[in-house]
Amino acid sequence: MSNALNAPAVGKKTSGFRIDFKSWLFWLVMAIWAIPVLWLVSMSLRDNADILSKFEVIPSNWSFTGYQAFFEDKSWSGAYLNSVTYTLMNTVMSVAVALPATGVTAGSYGSATQVGQFTVDAKGRLTAAANVTITPAWTSITGKPTTLSGYGITDALALTSAAPSALAASASVGTAATAARADHVHALPTPAAIGAVATTAVGAANGVAGLGADGKVPTSQLPDVAIGGLNYQGTW
Repeated sequence: MSNALNAPAVGKKTSGFRIDFKSWLFWLVMAIWAIPVLWLVSMSLRDNADILSKFEVIPSNWSFTGYQAFFEDKSWSGAYLNSVTYTLMNTVMSVAVALPATGVTAGSYGSATQVGQFTVDAKGRLTAAANVTITPAWTSITGKPTTLSGYGITDALALTSAAPSALAASASVGTAATAARADHVHALPTPAAIGAVATTAVGAANGVAGLGADGKVPTSQLPDVAIGGLNYQGTW
């Protein structure tokens, strides 16, 4: 007879009882925790005489006298209320201490011209908050109006409209009561008005010398002394 254990063939199902150690340990811990609780509940449903007379896990004679005495005794109810109050205060203080400040200023963010910008870390906590002014580029705005009325302008003059009374009827300058027309042309100023020399004074007597095609003053406009001429005085 061989004592060797034959390994099951690959692909074949094997039958047998398998103990899951983790599940067994979990239920053992739950039983150890639950037994005292169940025992206290069972004892609370029995009166003193029944407890002292026999051992029972599940009461055969249910009694609520213990609960009745508890709620009727003011010292017990007061102590219970104090315990609840202390527990609530301790819970609130623990949460307040355990929840550190994020550094974000408390308040409301966002307005008609600003949006709230928030920073959240990997754990979902708010670490920064600020208001950012909305300044989109004009080209990125969609749905822009295509008419003057769309922009709220109600006093514009349409191209097909007749000139209003406040506009001059002819091409004239504006006055206190009328506006100048766009086809009004201003007269050019005179040379004297701007301190310029008139074209009729160029190359003329008592005027100014002109320039030739070479950009020089013609000899005809130069005095004789400048080009080698002689002036004689007295008798020749």
